[in-house]
Amino acid sequence: MTDRYTDIPGATRLPMMLVAAACGFAPLLHPATSLGQASYEISFDEATKSSGLQGTFLVDFPVYPNLDEFHMGGSCVADFDGDGDPDVFILGGGKYPDQLYQNDGAGGFTDIATSAGVDRVHGGAGCSTADYDGDGDIDMFVTSFGNPGKGPQFGEHMLYRNNGDGTFTDVAGEAGLDVTSFFQPNGYGSCWGDYDLDGDLDLCVAGWDPADMCNRLFSNEGDGTFADVTIEATGSGLMEMYGFQPAFADMDGDGWPDLLVAGDIQTSRYLANNGDGTFFNATPFNGTGIDDNGMGQAILDFDGDGLFDWYVSSIHLEFPYIPTVPGTGNMLYRNLGNHMYEEVSVPTGVNDGGWGWGAIGVDLDQDGRIDLVEVNGWPAVSFWQDEPAKVYQNMGSKGFVDVGVSCGIDSTRYGRGLIAFDAEGDGDMDLLINNFNDQSEFFRNNAQDEGGHWLQVRLDSSTNPMIAPGGLDAIVSVTAAGKTQKRINNGQPSYLCTMQVPLHFGLGSARIIDEIRILWPRGIETVLVDVPVDQVLDVQAPVPGDIDADGRIDGADLAVLLAMWGEVTSFDQLIADLNSDGIIDGLDLAKLLAGWSR
Repeated sequence: MTDRYTDIPGATRLPMMLVAAACGFAPLLHPATSLGQASYEISFDEATKSSGLQGTFLVDFPVYPNLDEFHMGGSCVADFDGDGDPDVFILGGGKYPDQLYQNDGAGGFTDIATSAGVDRVHGGAGCSTADYDGDGDIDMFVTSFGNPGKGPQFGEHMLYRNNGDGTFTDVAGEAGLDVTSFFQPNGYGSCWGDYDLDGDLDLCVAGWDPADMCNRLFSNEGDGTFADVTIEATGSGLMEMYGFQPAFADMDGDGWPDLLVAGDIQTSRYLANNGDGTFFNATPFNGTGIDDNGMGQAILDFDGDGLFDWYVSSIHLEFPYIPTVPGTGNMLYRNLGNHMYEEVSVPTGVNDGGWGWGAIGVDLDQDGRIDLVEVNGWPAVSFWQDEPAKVYQNMGSKGFVDVGVSCGIDSTRYGRGLIAFDAEGDGDMDLLINNFNDQSEFFRNNAQDEGGHWLQVRLDSSTNPMIAPGGLDAIVSVTAAGKTQKRINNGQPSYLCTMQVPLHFGLGSARIIDEIRILWPRGIETVLVDVPVDQVLDVQAPVPGDIDADGRIDGADLAVLLAMWGEVTSFDQLIADLNSDGIIDGLDLAKLLAGWSR
């Protein structure tokens, strides 16, 4: 049977069902068994020159007085030209222009920034990608301190709208996103997500100096503009922060994206979504935010218990120049459910990452367990110079083991941004490290030589305007060989970077996927069974009115809508609120009937 959403022979879809989040406690780590009991090594080859991904980030210190360039150096990856393979954008730093590397489909890259109109020379810090205007192509937001030679300048952030013809137009000014701080220019990492579930993508931007009031939340108005809703949505939750990198993610399974921000100087924040357009600061009581120097972050289910955990990179050991201030090292907050966490970085072996920056969770060896990668280094202090990047291989109940040097990721440069993507389409995830005042380093993954199987899932929500473009905030669960893995489609914010790429699942020796569940925003669920491995699977969201996601709009959908009639007071009712006006009434009924039996 061929599923109409996937065009993949052998995949069968089951009816939609609503999923209630179950919160509870579990052992620290699950047994150290991979899918099919296979065991794989992690191995990379350095391929910077051969790939053409020779990105460069160079700053000219006298050009930007009073600006800490040590913090900067982001990149992002997305399919900007819509040809099905990932392209890479790398910031230039001010002494070198920004670069946009187009993928030739076989893992070779060519810089087309000039023809695309994104080759600006400026003090760029970070970037993030999303289809903010819902026109089907990927746009990009870039934080910037302005042009060289003038010092930090206001109004220099860029919102590059993708024109769909290989070019971009900066519309930050008209969108209201060119300034994100009040007292002096500021802005580092950013992220996209539909926190209010109205079907369009909102933006959070982090800034490092609390005095600038530069950690801001912007609501998408649906007309190409954004409104600053920081105070009304978060209260003081984003105040007094040395923010570096935010991320949206539904951490408690209630369907509403929460907001997590890695912040320096003990200011990381965990803001839980109230489901009414506002957040509350859960950090003081939920076990998070105890990292001394939060910089990068990764959201991942490292122990396979079905709950998303939060990894925050930080500084290990004491500052040499401030002996009384300890460095906590990296923090791994294990999710216990109900927005509660325990910190487990030491027993799991991921606490010592040097001076940590970019961090990502990715299954490098395709054994079904999420590994961690972190880059580090601080040029101003000899203690953190020449320290190699960390590659923490997930060994199940044995925790993580650093295999960075032995696997070929032996970079000792000053890493900042870090992204993972399948450059050549062979199924495994390659790595790109952006280095401060240096050339980027690209590493090709050799996981396919180990024989592990894989799946990549690419979501398409163009069929349903109530779901944010690209299916952002959707949660995908894959079950094979008796093991279930979960990923969240949130762009995987790291440090000044995002990764808008298909969700990757390592499957070990499994040869068939028993079940795939896509929980779209607003409670709609698509279920596929008996899906072949080793493929990129495209899944479209059900159309409005197909409430049970069975491929038809019929009496079953009508029955659900009528049962939920009236004011929307619970998350479960959102699937029947077909025009997103907060009430299920004749307008929704008319919309359902208009699509009857489609």
